[in-house]
Amino acid sequence: MQKSPFHLTHLVPFLPYLYFSLLPVSSFISGLGDRATISTLLLLIPAIPFILQLFFSFKHVDLILGVLTFAIAIYFTLAYLSDLVKITSYTTRAISFISVGGCIVVLNYVMSVRLFRNELMKATRQQGIEATS
Repeated sequence: MQKSPFHLTHLVPFLPYLYFSLLPVSSFISGLGDRATISTLLLLIPAIPFILQLFFSFKHVDLILGVLTFAIAIYFTLAYLSDLVKITSYTTRAISFISVGGCIVVLNYVMSVRLFRNELMKATRQQGIEATS
């Protein structure tokens, strides 16, 4: 029995691209406010390589994006821990920051590793194609 093209196993490789492109888009939308300025439009620039990779799938770009996003995930973790240390009272806002920030930090690592895994899957698939030819 063949799985539907929209089955979860077929969509999982695209999750890192969607995740890393939706983060800047959501920042853009929240920063939009009254009107769009150049600084709010600059928030969309990090989404461009992920959207291009989602549609065109260039060779070895997953590896580069994986390294960059892993480095950014380390930076986010340090920034999160720095802000976490500064919390003195546990208000609802602080608990919201702890939970949402922790989820984003963990998701950054998971999606970075998924980008590395996508590159590995493409390399093994290409080796299999070259071996059969």
